[in-house]
Amino acid sequence: MIYWRLCIIIGLLANPSHGLATQSLEQLNKKIAAIEQSLLDDKSKFNELTAALKKIDLQIQQCHLQHQAINTQLATKEQTLAELNSTAHTIKQQLSIHHQQLRKQLQISYRLFQYDHLKLLFSPIEPSQISQLSHYYTYLHQARIQQIYHIDTTLNKLYHQQEQNIKKTKQLQQLRTQKFNTLQQLQQQKSQRARLLQAIERTMHDKTQQRQELLENKKQLTQLFNKLQHETQTKPSAPTPPLAFHQQQGQLPWPCQGDIITHFNERLTDLNIRSQGIYITTHANQPIHAIASGQVVFANWFRGYGLLLIIDHGAGFMSLYAHNNTLYRTTGDAIQANQVIAASGQSGGIRQNSLYFEIRKHGKALNPINWLKKIRS
Repeated sequence: MIYWRLCIIIGLLANPSHGLATQSLEQLNKKIAAIEQSLLDDKSKFNELTAALKKIDLQIQQCHLQHQAINTQLATKEQTLAELNSTAHTIKQQLSIHHQQLRKQLQISYRLFQYDHLKLLFSPIEPSQISQLSHYYTYLHQARIQQIYHIDTTLNKLYHQQEQNIKKTKQLQQLRTQKFNTLQQLQQQKSQRARLLQAIERTMHDKTQQRQELLENKKQLTQLFNKLQHETQTKPSAPTPPLAFHQQQGQLPWPCQGDIITHFNERLTDLNIRSQGIYITTHANQPIHAIASGQVVFANWFRGYGLLLIIDHGAGFMSLYAHNNTLYRTTGDAIQANQVIAASGQSGGIRQNSLYFEIRKHGKALNPINWLKKIRS
């Protein structure tokens, strides 16, 4: 803006003719208006794309959660199917044993009753005993046949159940494939949106505008911390952990594995704005762990930070985990140290998978390196 005003003054001085000066001024005013309108259009488009990116980030998180739920159901169905197969195998073995026993009984019965009546009259066996023996084997055969009938019925039921489970497993596999394809599509959309955001950022050559964007994100995050700090002070305090947070300085576990790419208080890009936390490189969907026990006070999408989770550790201490792909915990959940709370990603429009991590006390950012273990486990 100052540059264009200087151009106006120079133009007036360089043109002694009042008509030429007026014409030059009008042209400059038109250029200034065009540039300002272009900046407004870019800003409006940037905001629209940010809102769209938020929607896509939340959809990707939902797909991740649904995908995990389907995997759990599929594992349960596969285990049930394996148990049914084992039961069916056992019943088959029992059925084979009963068939063998029945065959032996039939052979004995045949040898016993293959004589004609004349031979039976002269045999040493009493007729009453033969009659009793006949009734006994008849009863035994009927009982055995009835038992085999029940086994066959049970086996048929098992076969039917197996068929149903196979169908359900196929349906779950199809659903899992469908969700995976949807996830791939959303990831592609997210990449497209991120490229558009980068294109818009490149059009915003004025560093003041970029600086204002970062300052606005910082301002909103500070306001969020102040709000959460006030809410935690007015709400009943959570159970005190065995070891207070401030007593664990220098001994806290790292939230994830990876290299630090932005340190605390490091300048962001070429602007005079300092980082209030650290950026740690991650793989996609890498587990993110809580550094200490506490309670989730925020778990949602937040401008400039994507899917964000904040834990209150008591005594004014809070930890922040940003740019996740999926949040596994919700507001109000009690958290244990080292518990998996999220899966890393690049939500919020960042260029690579990484975790942005902060530690604050009464809203003031602290250097996380002074609180985490020197040697990672």
